[in-house]
Amino acid sequence: MNIIAACLASAALCGAAAAAAAPDTSAALGGETVRAERNSPLEVTLTVQKIVMKDGEERRIDATDAAPGDVLEYRTEYKNVGKTALTKVTAVLPLPEHTSFIRGSAHPSDVEASTRADQNRFTPAPGADAADAPADSYAALRWSIERLAPGQQASVGARVRVDRLKPVTVEPPPAAHSVQDADARKNLH
Repeated sequence: MNIIAACLASAALCGAAAAAAAPDTSAALGGETVRAERNSPLEVTLTVQKIVMKDGEERRIDATDAAPGDVLEYRTEYKNVGKTALTKVTAVLPLPEHTSFIRGSAHPSDVEASTRADQNRFTPAPGADAADAPADSYAALRWSIERLAPGQQASVGARVRVDRLKPVTVEPPPAAHSVQDADARKNLH
């Protein structure tokens, strides 16, 4: 599975499950749009685009694949397709492994973040100039949508950079000597 497909599956499943108004939620990825449950009033659509520079301008293109260093923008739209207002919807955008959150790119900017070390604990997300945790340590972003009237939609999003694979240094194992070997050497001298 390429990184784009993994990201789409991860964000759509987590976002739909976390944002659903019904207490018992499940989601199935069907293209880019999911429903938290068959009769759920909340529809979730995830898009991912690659950000490229062309002729000095930033452009968004379809993200069919990604390479180290590429910038991807995730946008999730939550739409109330029901007949009554939804309140206190929680929008969650998982940040895929092997990507780094680009600080200051979250929109809306009033967002919380969890780290890979503690994925269930959310704290206010760092701004663009923050230096509290490495950008690749963030696991998910979370927003609170106070109210969605029937037919209304809200969107959240952020950018990540695809990480470069870190080279692995393979070192020979240290010379192994047992205690018996050391004792035997003493007796030779």
